[in-house]
Amino acid sequence: GNNQTATAGAQVVTPPSVKVTDANGNAVLGFTVVFAPAAGSGTVAGGSAITNSSGIAAPASWTLGSTPGAQSLTATASGLTGSPITFAATAVAPVPAKIVLNGGDGQSARTGNAVATLPSVKVVDAADIPVPGFTVTFAVASGGGSVTGATAVTNVNGFANVGSWVLGGSAGTNTLTATAPGLQGSPVTFTATAVAAPPVAMAINGGDGQSATAGTAVSIRPSVIVTDAQGRGVFGVTVTFSIRSGNGSITGTTQATDASGIATIGSWTLGLGGNSLFAQVPGLAGNPLVFVASGTARVQIVTFGDSNTDFGFSGNTNNVLAASYVSNNTASRLDPSAPNNSLQLAGKIESRWVANRPAQTIRVVNHGIAGTSTGTGRNLLLSPNALEAVGGVTRFEGEAMAIAYPWSGGESVSAPFPNGAIFRVQSFVPRASDFLYISMGTNDFGAGLTNAETVTNLELMVDKWIALGISASHIIVTTLPPREAGAQSSTIPALNSAIRARFGPKGVMVIDIAALTSNNDGLTWKDSSFHVGDFLHYAEKVRDAIADVIVTRMLQQTPQP
Repeated sequence: GNNQTATAGAQVVTPPSVKVTDANGNAVLGFTVVFAPAAGSGTVAGGSAITNSSGIAAPASWTLGSTPGAQSLTATASGLTGSPITFAATAVAPVPAKIVLNGGDGQSARTGNAVATLPSVKVVDAADIPVPGFTVTFAVASGGGSVTGATAVTNVNGFANVGSWVLGGSAGTNTLTATAPGLQGSPVTFTATAVAAPPVAMAINGGDGQSATAGTAVSIRPSVIVTDAQGRGVFGVTVTFSIRSGNGSITGTTQATDASGIATIGSWTLGLGGNSLFAQVPGLAGNPLVFVASGTARVQIVTFGDSNTDFGFSGNTNNVLAASYVSNNTASRLDPSAPNNSLQLAGKIESRWVANRPAQTIRVVNHGIAGTSTGTGRNLLLSPNALEAVGGVTRFEGEAMAIAYPWSGGESVSAPFPNGAIFRVQSFVPRASDFLYISMGTNDFGAGLTNAETVTNLELMVDKWIALGISASHIIVTTLPPREAGAQSSTIPALNSAIRARFGPKGVMVIDIAALTSNNDGLTWKDSSFHVGDFLHYAEKVRDAIADVIVTRMLQQTPQP
């Protein structure tokens, strides 16, 4: 049994043996001999051996160490001449021949999660001796999912395992292969079953509370997350999206959750104003979810003027058919959510804009104001004038600039305001693309204001807008039409001259209503076709003409998108 050669990790063919004799060379029966391998020289079975009747003792086997090279084994017989005896052997590297499945097959795990037991293989030679240092490649074969540690090297015992195996997002069978090129049994295939956990709840994942220009899609597509009882995302749950409110549109209304439990709508294009969506999965906690968004107009204009701006008359008929929602005229006052009436200046601006640009790109807010005054500027109509402050904010700032929005006029309960104060809820914060229309002053004389004071008040409003960084070219003021004969009408020509002189040089557009309605700069009407029979409110054709001029100006100042 000396000087044998065997595969590293394998047994030598002939177990090493020794013979014990007495002084006369006779075999000694029953003497103990201890066989022990040197460090790195493997192991023995039956290392404490008893001599037989022939005096021979041998271990049951000697398995060499796993490292190729010289190895040794000693046989020790305490007190005997010649002890210890050393046996030499040469270990040669095993030749890889086969790859076999070791463990990790036939498991199950939740979709999108890793299996508990790492799939592993064993590489051996033809005699099933483990082969260390051999490279095995693991790869997902079906079912999706992913692995880490895909390239593994067998250890001293010939074993190699994948770093992790995460199953795919769909319920069903997943397979993984372990490939060792050129070896019998390659590739080895592992099978696992992905099991979907039942969903119990849904919540908003992203895309709520956005704003975008009406007619365009929000930048973040609304998404929901569906989870199981442990708060983990559930794959493959169908979520249905639908329009809840607003004039927007959506694509991809039915979406399935991904491996993280998230379902995302295809797109959401907003309508003008408030928009909202439902996301629904019947039976889940949180169902239905609601997403909200605001569709902003590409261009906005506030019409801030006296009753000629506020009211809508049909032709020359002296009957108020529509009024702004903050109007003193309760009989024709519109609801804040009602569309602008086609008889009012606001409605006429809208219709002309829509004839040239998409409807979703404009927003017109109509607010009627009796006069320009400040302080306790409430006239007989009991509503605050343009520069009267309530809570430290003037009416102009509250309604045209959205400061302290929503702003309350503080109206007390009265015949014009049977429900008391009206909150201004249609205000908007002006942007560089927006416009301001101011037309008032004919009522100021009756309130005790001079023409100079009226022009100063108008200029204060204009300057507040310009101070926001908005171009003066986006501001429109008007001269004023006649009033009924009397002291008030006599002041209007001088007031109109002052308006032209003050605002033209500022770059503000001045619409000359006086030139349209009067031959003497607002002292008297051209003829009865220009008013509604009361010598106070101009006829519908005047609002038509004003709207034409306003929209032409807005189109010139607003580039096509």
